Order: sequence, then C-alpha cells, then structure tokens
Amino acid sequence: ATTEAALDQLRQAKDRTGLSDTQLARLQAAQVQLTAGDSASALTALQALNAELATETRSYTVKEGESLWHIAAHDEVYGNPYLWPLLWAANQNRVHKPYQVYQGLRLNVPLHPTVQEVSAALAYGKAHASEASTPAAASPGAAPKS
Repeated sequence: ATTEAALDQLRQAKDRTGLSDTQLARLQAAQVQLTAGDSASALTALQALNAELATETRSYTVKEGESLWHIAAHDEVYGNPYLWPLLWAANQNRVHKPYQVYQGLRLNVPLHPTVQEVSAALAYGKAHASEASTPAAASPGAAPKS
C-alpha cells in the first residue's frame, strides 16, 4: 500500500509544470528511494513536494492598460497569453469576470499548474480570448477602457 501511495504521489509530482532545479532534484531523489525499496521515505518526501507544488504562488500587480491576456504573456508569468484562464481561476475571489482587472490589483500566479490545467487553459483561452483582452482600468471604480 505504501508503494502504491508513493507511486501515486510520484505521478502527481511529475504532472506539475515549472519545477525548479531543486524541486526536480527532490523528485528524482524520491524516485531513487522508491526504486531502492524505501517506499516510506519516498512517500513522505513526495507528499511534502506535492503540497509545495500545489500551493506555491507569486504575486503580480496589475499595471494600467494590462489585461489577464497581457499578464499571462509576460515571460515572468507564463510566457503565453492563452494561459490567462490559469490567472482567472486562481483569482476568482477578486476577479469575477476576466475583463474586471484594474491597475493596482494584486494577482496570485500559480507557479506549478498541472499538465491538465495547462491544456484546459489553452483550449478555453483560445476559444474565449476576447473575454480577457480588455485592458485594466485605472482604478477599481473605473469602467474598462475600450
């Protein structure tokens, strides 16, 4: 049962994107432990890694004239404008509609979305690009610019 749980945790970790060199080394070390028969240590290490990967974010402050589309396109965010749905999903408590961003708004940027989340975001982002390309208003009360 421990081996199966460790293998499941390994699959989950391998499904995450954007791992740092240190995180990749931790994943590989756990894989070596698992291969060597130390399932308990591998499971513990992988559970800790997966918890980190699932919650690690950075913040981004919206500048005037930006939209989720523009922000997702920044290299320091995702480097792909079609990944704007990842930003929207992570910030729906503050951004109820993808065009409702404003200058000064602090967004959470998930650092390690899963392959499935990226795939779904690309599909949705391409189909609904116009929803997220409205530039940010100057303040929370201002109407979106056209």
